[in-house]
Amino acid sequence: MDHYQQPGIPGGRGAVNRCGSYGQVWAATDPEDRVVALKLINTEAMSQADPALRGHWRDHLEREIAFLDRLNADESRHVVALLDHGLVDDQPVLVLERLQANLGQWLAQQQRQHAPPDLTQILDWAEQILDGLDVVHGAGFVYRDLKFSNLLVGENGALLKLADFGSLRRENGDNTLSFIGTPATMAPEQALPDCRGGTVMNMRWITALITTRWACCCLPC
Repeated sequence: MDHYQQPGIPGGRGAVNRCGSYGQVWAATDPEDRVVALKLINTEAMSQADPALRGHWRDHLEREIAFLDRLNADESRHVVALLDHGLVDDQPVLVLERLQANLGQWLAQQQRQHAPPDLTQILDWAEQILDGLDVVHGAGFVYRDLKFSNLLVGENGALLKLADFGSLRRENGDNTLSFIGTPATMAPEQALPDCRGGTVMNMRWITALITTRWACCCLPC
């Protein structure tokens, strides 16, 4: 992985693009001087975390690699592309296509410029989200953390892609009983004791919720 120029990788340079609870995303350049995104474990947070969590975080990245690596790029236009992967200091690193921003950042920028999306754009985004979810669900998985920060924007707002697949679970697996997701965007039934922690229908409900929020916040009254 030393041929990608990014801080923390020998000979590298770059800039932090996003930092989460367990992962960091860096802007970097590949050997052909194209800008890419490197996703790796947040080593600072990891050093302060319970040892049991460290393995959990690694599992998240390895699960994401395994899922993205099996996709056919021609059939997954609305899922972020995995370009390469490897190890640095025995920790997994993903090399992903780099898009312009996440959807929350994009909408905030458009609001500042007094150029919110219109209803046609909102409905097109909703269709793109559903297309991405179809790819995930068609592979037999449930995508359990749909939210603005996990939707990446490209082509100046014309393209949306799903990102962050570490919380995927097999659709019929026992692990879907676990409680994973963002409470503000969860379907109400996911709070019930006997509800599986994310289903295909839950994700469609969340897509409708997000679309309604766009319409209410972005369109003139």
